[in-house]
Formats: sequence, C-alpha cells, structure tokens
Amino acid sequence: MSRNIVIVEIILLQSFAFAQQPVRPTVRDPRQISLADRLKIFDKAWETANKYFFDPKFNGVNWTQMKEKWRPVAEALGTDKTKLADVIQRMLNELHASHTGIRSVVSSSPYGTGVHYVPIDGKWLVDWVALGSAGQLAGVERGWVLTSSDGDCNAPDKIVVVQLLDLQDKVRRAELPCAAYPAMPEPTDNFRVLESGAIYLRLSFDPARVKWLADQVARNQRASAIVLDLRGNGGGGTKEQRKVFDLFFRAKTIIGTFRAQTGRAYTLESNGSKSAYQGRLIVLTDRNSQSAAEGFSQAIQETGRGIVVGQQTRGVVLLGNHFKLPHQFDLHLAVGDYHTAKGIRLEGRGVIPDIAVDGLTVKDFRENRDPVLDRVHQLLRER
Repeated sequence: MSRNIVIVEIILLQSFAFAQQPVRPTVRDPRQISLADRLKIFDKAWETANKYFFDPKFNGVNWTQMKEKWRPVAEALGTDKTKLADVIQRMLNELHASHTGIRSVVSSSPYGTGVHYVPIDGKWLVDWVALGSAGQLAGVERGWVLTSSDGDCNAPDKIVVVQLLDLQDKVRRAELPCAAYPAMPEPTDNFRVLESGAIYLRLSFDPARVKWLADQVARNQRASAIVLDLRGNGGGGTKEQRKVFDLFFRAKTIIGTFRAQTGRAYTLESNGSKSAYQGRLIVLTDRNSQSAAEGFSQAIQETGRGIVVGQQTRGVVLLGNHFKLPHQFDLHLAVGDYHTAKGIRLEGRGVIPDIAVDGLTVKDFRENRDPVLDRVHQLLRER
C-alpha cells in the first residue's frame, strides 16, 4: 500500500455520515461553484480514484472511459454543488464498490422533519419522533408505515409531505416543515441480564461505546455467556475493532488482510489479552450489519470462538479512506480489498450465520417482538 495512504476506518457507504455544519452566510453563496472549479474538482476525484482505488482493474470498468463519459455532464451542469456531487457519485457508482462516495460539506443540509424511519421487511417504519417536532404534533407514532414522501429538507423553509399507515392501517397524511432537530438518541437497552447467568450487550464501534463495552466485559467475567448484538451496526475504525477483538481473544490472532492497488498488504489482527472473556459468545447479525461488524462476526465464526445467529450480513467490507478535495468536497474511496484469515472475500457476500433466523416483520416491530433473541433464549436453555 502506498505510504501516502492513511488507513483510517472501515465504514459502510449506505452509512457514509459526516458532522453536519450549518451554512454560514458569505458574500458569495458557498453552495454555488464556477465551471473552472467544477472541472477541477471532477478531475481531482477521478485522478484520486485512478491512483488509489484498491483494484488495478477497477472491477472490470474502463476508468478512462468513465472520465470521458461523465466529465461533459459535469461541464454542462449549473453552479449548484449538490448537482456536481451527484454527477461524481454516479461516476463512482460505476465501480460497484462499497466505501466509495463523495459529498460536499457546504451543500449538506442540517435540516430534517424530526421523524426517523427504519427499513423492515421491505418497508419503512417510523422508529422515532423528535419531541416538539411537526411529526409529533401531527400524531405520528412508532410503527407507522411510510407509503409515500414528497419533498426534501435542503433548506429550513421546505415542507415534506408524507403519507403513512397508522397502527390500524388507516391512511394518514402529514405536512412536515423542515427544521433542525436533535439526532436520534442512542438505544437505552444496551445491557440486559438474560437467563442462565448470561448477559446481553449492544455494540457500536464508536470509541466511547467500545470503552463502555470493555467495562461491561470486565465486570461480567463470570457470565455464563455474552450475547453481543451487532444488528444494525454500520461498522467503524480498525483501531476500535481490534480493541473489541482483544476482549474475547487471549492469544494473538490473525483476523484478515487488506490489499491495496499496489499489492501491498495490511494485516488485521488481535493482539490478544490475558484478561479476555473466555465464556460462551453469541453474536447477533442482520442485513444491516456492515463493515467492521462483518469482519468481527466472521472472525468469531472462523476461529470457533463463538457462533453467529440472525441474518446474513450486508457484504460491504472494503477498507475506506477519506481524501479532501477543493471547495470542501470529501471523497471516500475503497483503498483496500479484504479477505479473512481463511481467504474468504466478504465484499458482496457477507457473513452467513451459523443459525439463521428470519428478520423482523412489521408485526414483530409493532408488537416489540424479537425473533432473534427468542432463538437465543432457546440456545441458552439448551446448554
């Protein structure tokens, strides 16, 4: 791997998230961009991908032809940064790779409707409604199904018109003005005591959450089993991933290998820890378990350290790196392919659970049922 590449983190493109910054008024509208600057940014994005994209064959795509195809489109655009980001993203999509996308910090909107949705069984269900939001005032509740949405929140004076089915499947229509709302809070059920002396822990790879996990594992060394929930986990950095491995492996263990366009390899491994938990380990996954969560789950499975229960994961496990481009554009690019210690390529495949359990249905979500945890309770009783 080129020494100029800084290995930063494993992140899912579908969760390609950045800190939202309010637009600050200036003499010149920061969301506008000239023709010369448009082409400069486009060329820089293409050149960066040409130099650092992990596959020298570009996943079978003629990358030079992609420049010839998309540069005239960027040239013919108006001056809106959002439209330029969209064109570059469409070019990057030709690579069919995760961890590959672009965004403009300035053109991003900090506004929303205050209603958060979650995909379940092929539908979008309301998961959370911000206090004081228009959604709450309209009576929108958790479990309602979104059937249509018209509009977006790229400015505070916008309105999004939604149609939903309530808990009695009655059609409801609401006009939701865009405003700045707090982010959805962290789940409160991150720790539970289960039967037979087992404990349940929900994991994210945020540094603070990894520290919390380490504290919980240290306090529960005598637990008969640890159930580690990675469902909906969008991944995180390799640094945090290694820390989590060290909580469950006493010996140094090779997890997998990332390989760059140059052929240079980077080995992902656990250093091991004498204080690692040695009890039974059950890892929960679903179709939204991504990236670092997939690498962790597969390693637990491959080494025999534990079992994986739930659904097959998403299969987005490339190594991503961020590159700053002019005018506050940020390019996220897959710079390393990944294979597990046993040579399995997880990109496009995902982790296949040891015990498959169907995902949540709309009925399950509305009734607060969890078929995966129900299966875990059976496993705990069987041993």
